[in-house]
Amino acid sequence: MAIVDVLNGIRGYDFYESKNLLDWKYLSTARERWSESSNLFPLPLDGDQSKIHWVLHSCNRHYQIGDFNGKEFIPATQNPQKMVSFHGDFLAGQFFDNAPDGRCILMGSLSQGLLYDWNFYKDNPDLPVATGMNLPLEVTLRTSATGPRLYLNPVKEIETLVSKKHDFKNVSLKELSAKLSGIKPELFDIEFEWDAARQGDFQLKVWDRELFSFNAKESTYEVHGRNGITIHSKWRVSPVNGTIKVRLICDRSICSYFINDGYEAGNRYLGKFRPECKQALSLQGDGGTVFKTFQVRSLRPTWNAAEK
Repeated sequence: MAIVDVLNGIRGYDFYESKNLLDWKYLSTARERWSESSNLFPLPLDGDQSKIHWVLHSCNRHYQIGDFNGKEFIPATQNPQKMVSFHGDFLAGQFFDNAPDGRCILMGSLSQGLLYDWNFYKDNPDLPVATGMNLPLEVTLRTSATGPRLYLNPVKEIETLVSKKHDFKNVSLKELSAKLSGIKPELFDIEFEWDAARQGDFQLKVWDRELFSFNAKESTYEVHGRNGITIHSKWRVSPVNGTIKVRLICDRSICSYFINDGYEAGNRYLGKFRPECKQALSLQGDGGTVFKTFQVRSLRPTWNAAEK
């Protein structure tokens, strides 16, 4: 068991073991500046069970990768303040590393009152709540250009909510813009990939609101919406095998985003779902940008509206 301890004003994690959950033996301390809701769990690197690494993850989404010998955690990555699993409103994440099929599943809360304000629900009177849960995420440990890293992606079960699909391949922004104009406003799971060698600036609007924008010169993206006080809005992104991938899941009041297959993940508040909007999806920008794939999946609610 790992619990937060404070010694001389410096936070750290104390590790204990027990055979009966009543009597506990102190093992060691990982002396780092961590917050509560700690998680310590093993993950195979790139799915290779012979390369098991341990991840120490805290409430504030910072983490370190290392080894655990049954007594001590030995970090392999330095400066945990730079290792962040999720950008946005995601608090007290809990990892389930014994899920079916050997998956590791992460669930975290929407704090709103801590990062935003308690009056957010006024933007969407159909959902008068101040907290909630994020999408369940599948967590993997992969080799990246910056070293071993956690990748976060939505669990595959979200596919059971898909009611319609629109698939486009090898299409320019100008052509795609016309094709998107006929799609009706719904909750969306949008996934697209574009050719880095044939890219330009572009902006994607959802429900008449600008949601995603890309700056080709700076190679930066921005997911728009209500930001928390600790959230950066613009991030650099590098192509992987010549392309950049983006996935945007637009729920009634929040967008969860995933960049390059989960290399970056986060969320933004949208205000609310607008079925009355003039155009559900629209693209503006450099007409020469070529999308290798652009998928729009309409999502059905998980509950019956009459039962709310």
